[in-house]
Amino acid sequence: MQTNSYVFLMILMGVLFFITATLVLYWCAKSGQLKDFDKNSRSIFSDDEPEGEETDFFPGMRNKVNKIK
Repeated sequence: MQTNSYVFLMILMGVLFFITATLVLYWCAKSGQLKDFDKNSRSIFSDDEPEGEETDFFPGMRNKVNKIK
């Protein structure tokens, strides 16, 4: 009987996850989050950190990263 309760619990969790994911995607589409991927992906860059240039490194790792390339 215990195995049946685990199966029921897993099915219930799967259904809840599916409903949650559907509601989140609906909210994203309704609020305009999915309209322009290119514009939104570039919004995190500024003039101090241009697109395509790596400016953030761990201390002492700059030389190791350049050697890998």
